[in-house]
Amino acid sequence: LLNNLLDLSRITADRLELRERAIDLPVVLAQITNGFATAAESRSLSLTLEVKENLPRLRADLRLLRSMLQALISNAVKFIGKRQKVTVRAALDDGNRIVIAIADTGEGIAPKDLAAIMQPFGQALSAGKPRRSGIGLGLPLTKSMVELHGGNFELRSVEHEGTTVTLRFPAERTVTDAKPAEAPRGTEAPLPRAGVADSLPACPQEPQELRRNIV
Repeated sequence: LLNNLLDLSRITADRLELRERAIDLPVVLAQITNGFATAAESRSLSLTLEVKENLPRLRADLRLLRSMLQALISNAVKFIGKRQKVTVRAALDDGNRIVIAIADTGEGIAPKDLAAIMQPFGQALSAGKPRRSGIGLGLPLTKSMVELHGGNFELRSVEHEGTTVTLRFPAERTVTDAKPAEAPRGTEAPLPRAGVADSLPACPQEPQELRRNIV
């Protein structure tokens, strides 16, 4: 909480500097998604990671990237009903931009609540829906962090169908040279079991991808 408040204040004051590195995104995504396996399983949720095969590295601030992913996956796992689905996707779009999308099949967000939840400390207060736990920093802070990288934040939600949050990084942050990836230190956790899926609807540049069912 304190770190989030400090980051938000620094971004607002234009005082947060990026500490960039070339990141092996599939490894980081697998590690973070694995971290939510127990919470998802306890709620009978399906949690799946889908990553485009041979995805290039992403030049970004690793700490901020982790914060963004943890906030979005946590929201999806925490706020949807039991036996629903959460899918984490990563791929390239047609503009050679790395795109990360977190989609769920939950109840969605009412249109009148969309503006409120994008404000710091904002909450969805639609009639008949319980107030969410948390302080309401995850979404606005994630938006600020991806924009600090020159990227784009998009939230699409349909009531009774689900919500998708998409982070799109600029093409200049896609690292395509042959240098070895900089793996996060001390995070050599095993990847979840893997199979092969046929398509990636959110980012359909190429059909090849890796699909990992976390739970």
